[in-house]
Amino acid sequence: MSNVRGKTVTMYLMDGTPNGAKKVHLSNWTGVVYVFNRTQIDFFKDRDDLDKASIYMLIGEEGVYVGQASIRFNNRSLSQRLEEHREKEFDWHTVIFVTTFSEDYLGATELNYLENRLYNISKDAGRVNVFNRKEPSVGSITEEKRDELDDFIDHVEILVGVLGYPYLTHMTEEDNLVEDKEELLILTRNGYNALGYMTKEGFVLKAHSLVAKNFGSSSQARRLEEIDYYVLNRDKIDPETNRTTEDILFKTPSSASNFVNKNVSNGWTEWKNKDGIPLKDLGYR
Repeated sequence: MSNVRGKTVTMYLMDGTPNGAKKVHLSNWTGVVYVFNRTQIDFFKDRDDLDKASIYMLIGEEGVYVGQASIRFNNRSLSQRLEEHREKEFDWHTVIFVTTFSEDYLGATELNYLENRLYNISKDAGRVNVFNRKEPSVGSITEEKRDELDDFIDHVEILVGVLGYPYLTHMTEEDNLVEDKEELLILTRNGYNALGYMTKEGFVLKAHSLVAKNFGSSSQARRLEEIDYYVLNRDKIDPETNRTTEDILFKTPSSASNFVNKNVSNGWTEWKNKDGIPLKDLGYR
């Protein structure tokens, strides 16, 4: 990415603890992003933060839900929506919500557009399942307002990622690739082969990679069936072809090679470029 400019992010620990509710914003931006755990909802009961018009994401182990909260007749907004979600939606544990310092910026037009775009961006990014039953309506919007809100979304993407939830950023975006090192890497063993590459976040196993049919016989290999990265991604293998159905991000090259081999392996030596040079000798470490 050319002409990269740094950005100043302000993070406020609302209860003074590193694991508590947080408020973050960027310099010269009207928006503000909050994140807190489901168990911390009572922290906000005497504050008005949850009663502004907002866009929100409910985050669970298996995916996210994107919604909007307008100000209702009782002057409540997100606080009431969260009460409703406690009973109706999937098992979520974290709330991220986006509002503004201005009381009147997020009206119905803005909320509809932002909800629709964040829903579609989350789906297109392909990192997690999106549990909305249907696509939110985009509403009617002028091109001037659309461009203004797209700029707003760019800031939301940054801050949600800063908070540790990169669900709005596609793993293959140019900004996420390792500079000058986005070469394709190959793993071939026992008749199956897989393709992948390094990013700033880890290792991406490409869609249509062929993986092993069965786990190795060792006790270590069998334990892989219970490891989080396998459990969360096993449904991304087509049972008929044994090929991955989409790109999958792993934290390390070895996690990716374990997934492909269904056996314990060293990804730094298993993954090689087209000239047969292993990953460990390509300057990534």
